[in-house]
Amino acid sequence: VYPSQPVRPLPTPTTPSLSPEREFGKPRATGRVRRDSIQSYKMDASPCGHCLIINNVDFEPQSELNNRTGSNIDCDKLEKRFQSLNFIVLVKRNLKQKQIRQELSALSKKDHSQCDCCVVIMLSHGTEVSHNRFPGAVHGVDGPNVPVQLITNYLNGQNCPSLQGKPKLFFI
Repeated sequence: VYPSQPVRPLPTPTTPSLSPEREFGKPRATGRVRRDSIQSYKMDASPCGHCLIINNVDFEPQSELNNRTGSNIDCDKLEKRFQSLNFIVLVKRNLKQKQIRQELSALSKKDHSQCDCCVVIMLSHGTEVSHNRFPGAVHGVDGPNVPVQLITNYLNGQNCPSLQGKPKLFFI
């Protein structure tokens, strides 16, 4: 996707699909076009938006988590890619749990009103935690984790009004 082209959702079928055996030889049902299937996001701002990359590589011994050798290569490629897509990229390395929360909070306090999108990339160890909406959590280099639900909540419409109605992409 290039910044000058709008992002469009894939159309969703409005009728249940029949099994391939029953569909053979029958004309395919065409339902009415859903209103939400023709909406798209405006993606022409310059810069397109902010991109926060948190790259946790070197874990403290008490965390009992292995270092993530090779993550710097992924981080560098992601940084270059999002810069080429016209994002303001901020890379933070080896953050403790509290620091992860501080960076997400700082991102939520920025004025995104002139931007069209926001991206958060978490390169770290993860774990399963139970949550009904977004299960999972990301570890800080000190060991404690930040639940994915909390990560996404920093950028919701209530906590970050200037991103309301705009796409927020999380790569975890």
